[in-house]
Amino acid sequence: MRAALETVAEFLSKYGALEEANNIMNVMAKMGWSVPADSKLQWRSLVAAMKQELNAPEAAPDYVFLFERLIQLCIKMPGDLWKSLFSSKLLMHIVVERFAIAFESHDAELFKLESDVLCHTEGIFDICQLVQNKLFSEDVGTSVLAQFLADFSTIFEDDEPKVARWDEFYSSYRMHEASFRRDMKRALCQIEASGIGPTQIEIRKRIRREAVEGRFPGTSGDLSDSTLSEPEDSTCRVQNSSRNGPPVTTNSAAAASPPPVADQQETAPSDSASAEDSPSPKVRAKRKRWSTAEVEALRKGYKEFRALPNVWMMIKTKYADVLASRSNVDIKDKYRNLLKFGKL
Repeated sequence: MRAALETVAEFLSKYGALEEANNIMNVMAKMGWSVPADSKLQWRSLVAAMKQELNAPEAAPDYVFLFERLIQLCIKMPGDLWKSLFSSKLLMHIVVERFAIAFESHDAELFKLESDVLCHTEGIFDICQLVQNKLFSEDVGTSVLAQFLADFSTIFEDDEPKVARWDEFYSSYRMHEASFRRDMKRALCQIEASGIGPTQIEIRKRIRREAVEGRFPGTSGDLSDSTLSEPEDSTCRVQNSSRNGPPVTTNSAAAASPPPVADQQETAPSDSASAEDSPSPKVRAKRKRWSTAEVEALRKGYKEFRALPNVWMMIKTKYADVLASRSNVDIKDKYRNLLKFGKL
């Protein structure tokens, strides 16, 4: 039962039902089944909470929360994906907004007086340096994150750091909020897909054949035949060359039917004259549905010649009177359809 509850909670977390997933986790805790801190359910809960924060349009995102959760996920799920994230504009936007929250109560004068300690306020700069050393140990000074931290350090070397440097630094790394919400949700989906993987329900789900066949009328053989003949039966749409004119829809059956005799006599000279200048492509003949006799001949022939390499040619040769209109390729395709839908 514990595994079932954890599986359901994991599935709910992935698809945004965070409150319901938390309720299941609370029930599990009351029953003495605590979820380990390194389980996939805990990781999905973190990602779901971040998505929920990004989906709240009435207020600005909580960048303190987003920054802390990203660092937490980075420690739990290291990988090349995090190198891409910590080199992107998304991460720079989160960090610069996190710095802005830390500097919110500092005016220009206080910013100048405390410039020696503001660089390391609330440990933001130091945490980013730890991430830099962990992910980019081979290119410590050349990564995008290293350049960002170096630019931030130079702010406090100026005599008027807030007015001269901070405002410019903040605006250069900040993204539009709507773009940030959209791209960050995509990044979280990618992190979840590559770092956590599919849920247990998604791994074990199976779709019964009867459920699929029940959505279509007729038998499975009718479905295969209609699927093969669909390109010839489809409606061709020709866009009018006029800019404002409506599209012209032409049915293939009507287009393939010959015009009246009188029209043929009138248009014969012009058609023959223009045939050499603008040859028209050949129209493929419509497939003919297999009859019961043809299917039975295919079954008998395959049972008789199945061991031979030229089985399709032998079937067509022996049952030439029944399969006269079928090519070797047609016979082979029909056999595959019969085998696929259990008709053999």
